[in-house]
Amino acid sequence: MKASTVNQNAPTKSNTFPISQKLTQNQKQQQFKESFELAGGTEAWIEKIKHECNKGSSISHALVDLNIQFIEDTGRWEINDRLGQTISRWYEGNSETGEWNRFRNHNYLAAAFFISENGEIFNAKVANPKENYEKSKGFGDKEEWLPTGKIRRYEAVKDGGNRILWPSLDRDTRNLINIMYGYDIPLDGDVWPWILAHPNISVGITEGAKKALSLCSQGFLCVAVLGIANWSMPRTKDANGQTDLNEARVLMPELAALASGDRSIPIWYDQDDTKSNLRAFLNSKREGSLLVNALKVAGANKETSLMWWPAYLGKGIDDVIVR
Repeated sequence: MKASTVNQNAPTKSNTFPISQKLTQNQKQQQFKESFELAGGTEAWIEKIKHECNKGSSISHALVDLNIQFIEDTGRWEINDRLGQTISRWYEGNSETGEWNRFRNHNYLAAAFFISENGEIFNAKVANPKENYEKSKGFGDKEEWLPTGKIRRYEAVKDGGNRILWPSLDRDTRNLINIMYGYDIPLDGDVWPWILAHPNISVGITEGAKKALSLCSQGFLCVAVLGIANWSMPRTKDANGQTDLNEARVLMPELAALASGDRSIPIWYDQDDTKSNLRAFLNSKREGSLLVNALKVAGANKETSLMWWPAYLGKGIDDVIVR
């Protein structure tokens, strides 16, 4: 993949479409693609993500190489395919412009896939994010999907359910953990089956792949969930797709296996500022407490708890580490 050469005569973001003009979705995509290429294309974006991980989250170069796979969209919708999305195909038909047989695919341009030790996709950070939509009452009280103004920087596998990131660990990281704690983690081969069989080894849980990789880079074993509420199995939905909120939450089997045998499990959830985002702070504490209780029921050590630090040190544990 070669970085695009900047064409001095190429259209820029300011002259491709008038600022006052309300852009269609296709025009927005074209504008973003042009800006992406002018900024150096896929190669430049990959270097940016690596820098984010190394400097912004203090993840070692070895763990970035082991746990992240970079994919470029070459026009064959490789990223959409890996995310399990239905791919629409282009048919020229009899018209000059052609048409999509169902809908226009979203071109992510490039993606950084976070991959577990067993090869399973955890999620992906994309170069060209989708805009979030939600159902709202439109004209004549008709429900329709409308943009929220927020973008989705990370994509999960479609219908993939809640997943755990089990980070791959290089020899140096394993050796660091052994020295710090006196463990005897094998330096070669898959590490997580061995760790699961040794409940005396403490393993943390955090939200998001980068935070788990950051902790592992410092010698603290950690796995990741997709979000603070993504530690449980899906609850039953009614005919209208509404979740039964009265149904008890059930811990994911993978986390139950991790908790068994009196293992100590620190929970490293974000520390949202109570002044600027009280709702997020309370939600994080509530979900963290529910997770702690579920882990203890599954057999985790009584020392299993939700970790805390002053918000001014950083929101995420990787922010604290970098600081």
